Amino acid sequence: MNKKVIAIIVIVAALVTVCCAYLGSQPDNEDDSLILLSSEDNIKEGLRIEIESQGSVKQVRNFYVDDVSEGIATLAVSNRTLSENEVIPWYYAPGFYLFDYTDESQIPDGVTVLDFGNVYVIDGSYSDDEESWDFDKLTIVYDGVDVTSIKGILGYTYSVKTDDSDLIEVSVNEFSTVDDIVMVAQKVTLIGEVKIPVDEVFDSVLLPFDEYIFVDADYTVTDAKLGGLDVQVYIANGGSDYYQYKNFMAYVYDGHFIKVTGMTIVDGVEKDNYLEIKVFMDI
Repeated sequence: MNKKVIAIIVIVAALVTVCCAYLGSQPDNEDDSLILLSSEDNIKEGLRIEIESQGSVKQVRNFYVDDVSEGIATLAVSNRTLSENEVIPWYYAPGFYLFDYTDESQIPDGVTVLDFGNVYVIDGSYSDDEESWDFDKLTIVYDGVDVTSIKGILGYTYSVKTDDSDLIEVSVNEFSTVDDIVMVAQKVTLIGEVKIPVDEVFDSVLLPFDEYIFVDADYTVTDAKLGGLDVQVYIANGGSDYYQYKNFMAYVYDGHFIKVTGMTIVDGVEKDNYLEIKVFMDI
């Protein structure tokens, strides 16, 4: 399968092991539905996997097997991600991520830029091959050297169409600047369809576990049952000065996160998080 497509499915977000470490708590599955993850024989029309997590990002990921033919599974994908993060301002300097909004000759058709000295207000929209941008009073303060403030909304749409994928990712990014700190509240939706070899479906959909995330923590490993699966439970506490765990429990099956509970402490800020997986077989 196209590696670019797999990266989009697993997301995004960015550094999988870091994202995994931010996951957290929900009750145990009350039935044995997770047993459907124990065999590739269950990857057939009607299988549905829902993954919900919350931490530094809030994410709901849905996968539905529409068809299986000649060892290839066709999955309908519907993912939503919410996050709020600090922005590196220079990323929005002229000509870097965006076009050079200080040069009138570089402004795309469909976009207007109002220049108030060091303040640039961008409105409109334009497309470029598989990508498109929408600006709603995106206001950037640029003094010729540094970007010091960003406010307004930037929409971004990216589409991927190949022999094995038809995906559209839409993000809405709302910027704000307070005390020289630029923040962005981001909403990302990914929808579409992908074709994946049956023996790669679980690896593409589930979040991979790496014991290295606990390298600075004290942790133990025990065996347990969860949703009909024989799992390993990692219980971690402590960590580095910057990143610590507190009663953090990761339930792991076949090298993947199945459930996480507990707390992480990042730069002194406590985060209650969770991850929950639900599996269904629609008849």
